[in-house]
Amino acid sequence: MIKNLGFFFLLYLSLSNPVYAKELSTLFEVKIPADQYTNTNDGLNKAFNQLIKKLSGSRSKKYLWRIGDAKLKKIDFVSSYSIESFEDSETLIVQFNASTLIPELRDLGIPLIGFNRPVILFLLKIDTGESKPIFLEDGHTYSSLSSEIVSILTTIGKERGVYLELPTFDLEDQNLFGQPNILFEPSQYI
Repeated sequence: MIKNLGFFFLLYLSLSNPVYAKELSTLFEVKIPADQYTNTNDGLNKAFNQLIKKLSGSRSKKYLWRIGDAKLKKIDFVSSYSIESFEDSETLIVQFNASTLIPELRDLGIPLIGFNRPVILFLLKIDTGESKPIFLEDGHTYSSLSSEIVSILTTIGKERGVYLELPTFDLEDQNLFGQPNILFEPSQYI
């Protein structure tokens, strides 16, 4: 009985709330900075571990243990890798072969999220108390704090394989956010 109620509750939530998703084109591409690995083989192993985290959505080590118990060679799933320099730092970029990897992961019972990834939109207000509060916006950095927050969202989004986005405001939105009571009664404005 409880399982049926849980099922209907999840069905209600999924049908009543809008969900947006985009296809993640770089799902099987992993970038590892040079300071995080000692040699190329170590970098390829770490890239594979990060890919499993991206595909399963879980940080649990049990999926990596299943792969280890099955004695799968991580290197067999690499289709290409290269080392590229960006702003005086090197990055290992690894491409994995989805057509051979996905069937193996499914055989091991590792859950996969899929290619369409959720889009999580953040409405963040920064009020330092020294100046007028600002809302973080896509493409605009107002201070070192806002640029750090954007950097963290970008890093987490790439690591977890989801889209963490900030909105883009038009003039009407910017005027609306200038009103002091927008966050106290959002249902009247949004």
